[in-house]
Amino acid sequence: RLVHALATSDKTVQKEEPVPAQKVFPEDYQRLSIQPLYKDSEVSYHSNDRSYKEIKYFSNNIMMLHNLNDKYVFVVDLENEDPVQNGWAIACEKDHITDEKNCVISKFDLMIVKNSKYGIGLTVSKELSKLNYYKYHYIRIDKNQPFKTKDMFWGQSALNIIQQMQRGSVAYTRFYDWSDSYEETLSLYGLSAAYQIMNIMYARL
Repeated sequence: RLVHALATSDKTVQKEEPVPAQKVFPEDYQRLSIQPLYKDSEVSYHSNDRSYKEIKYFSNNIMMLHNLNDKYVFVVDLENEDPVQNGWAIACEKDHITDEKNCVISKFDLMIVKNSKYGIGLTVSKELSKLNYYKYHYIRIDKNQPFKTKDMFWGQSALNIIQQMQRGSVAYTRFYDWSDSYEETLSLYGLSAAYQIMNIMYARL
């Protein structure tokens, strides 16, 4: 994509070709202090933002984009009209004081959590503090029986939902705050890859 710059002298627009990304070879990973998630992925250096990015292609046109600088990952469906907006975001961190490990997969308001203290959890809303705890909140995978909770799903309940999500195509959610109700419909394509990636990232924390 061309970069447009407005010239200060004659007000004309100049076009500059972006510097192409440079391929990084596995034998250089240790020297560069980078640790890709997969051995068969492609890693490149981008001089425009001085970042290293890892790309891996999965089956069914699912792609992982991993920013090795900030440990942030996107999993996208390349056949989707807006793959980034409708993709899965993954982030992990380890507390420097308590060593507590935490990973999150998110898409729209839905979040899957893996925490060294609390285990596996799932919530249909990121705004947990705003949820109406007097009402049930729901998630349904395809035409299966819906799950409900007044808080988050934890433990085996969360795992049961995630297993259905990995086999399913669409998730439907409904949740309530103190003033309104909300519903979302989420494509589940790429979730299995995202969940696998989260577990790899968690193990490395």
